[in-house]
Amino acid sequence: MRRLVRWSIVLGAVLLVPRAAQAQERGDFAVGYNVLHLFGVNGSPGVNLPAGFFVSGAARVGRGVMLVAEVADSTKSATAFGETASASLLTYAGGFRITGSGDRRGPRESARPFVEILVGGARVSASLGGESIITGDVLVIEPGAGVDLPVGRRTAVRLAGKFELYHSGGNAHGFRFDVGVAFRAGRR
Repeated sequence: MRRLVRWSIVLGAVLLVPRAAQAQERGDFAVGYNVLHLFGVNGSPGVNLPAGFFVSGAARVGRGVMLVAEVADSTKSATAFGETASASLLTYAGGFRITGSGDRRGPRESARPFVEILVGGARVSASLGGESIITGDVLVIEPGAGVDLPVGRRTAVRLAGKFELYHSGGNAHGFRFDVGVAFRAGRR
């Protein structure tokens, strides 16, 4: 696990930092949809939480380096035999993002890749028939990568994938895919 995080950071730095020197935005705000797959243990298939959202904000702290805060919620509900079961995983995390520059070619910018690592907490909850059966908080570590695809001068479609690692007495993990819109805050 630690090796994965270290190599993700090193790879991101090697690939993006030379281009990051050109990055000029002051920050961004993004909102969108997510789907989360929680991997099973001991050969079990795991579970998908297909209804989710994320909100994130980032502020530039250096050339190509941003300080990020993010909240995301992934949920699933199912009804069988007249009873409704639901599960939710709310994450709140902060960390750093290393961004590429998005070279200017003609009137439009090109895609802007990024890697990030966020650390924070997750609130796990499940209910059956409206009654809570599981509630708890866990530590979450989220290494991830993505790309902002420009669709306007200050607007981009954001595609990102994150490997989420949960720890609270035992370990669990999942993969989250985000699709959303990022709004860049001014240029210097």
